[in-house]
Amino acid sequence: MGVYERISKKDFLSLERADKTPKAIPSMCVLIVKTNRDGKPNRAKYHIVVLGKHEDRLYSKSKCYTLVLKYDSLHLLTAQADSNKCILWQGDCKNAFCNATLPNNKATVTWPPAGYPAHKQDEYWLFKKTVYGIRRSPKHWYNMITCIHQSMGLEALHHDPCLYSSIINADDTSTPSAARQKIHVSL
Repeated sequence: MGVYERISKKDFLSLERADKTPKAIPSMCVLIVKTNRDGKPNRAKYHIVVLGKHEDRLYSKSKCYTLVLKYDSLHLLTAQADSNKCILWQGDCKNAFCNATLPNNKATVTWPPAGYPAHKQDEYWLFKKTVYGIRRSPKHWYNMITCIHQSMGLEALHHDPCLYSSIINADDTSTPSAARQKIHVSL
């Protein structure tokens, strides 16, 4: 997915001396066993996460955390869907945080986790995209998904910025009105 670039220790030290990156952050492997409906192991997922608590950079909460859907909005949406006999659909973005690009001035470096089989001696990873564990990953993800929604013509609602709406013009005669509003939820 182009999340990181392998660099040598020499390259990392030159970036660090030029103040383009802080010290390298440790990482670790996380193994998650997914179960089937009967609770029996179905498959295993392997994640590499960065231990962001070791980051040198300090950020205010508003620069790290992202917005979440308000409970009132969720209750309103489910009540509206129920009254209109609509089916709610839910989707999941796989590897969500591995999609947002890191700004050039926020270079982050880690060394591969211990025991990682493809790890070479004195190798570091320079991240090009956000990953799980970096403190600002949620904020970068939210900014990226907001840009995508806006490029599709959706606008965030004033009372809840996690809800996006658009006006859909219906040219066919099967719809009762010429235009209707469609609500999109981003969590």
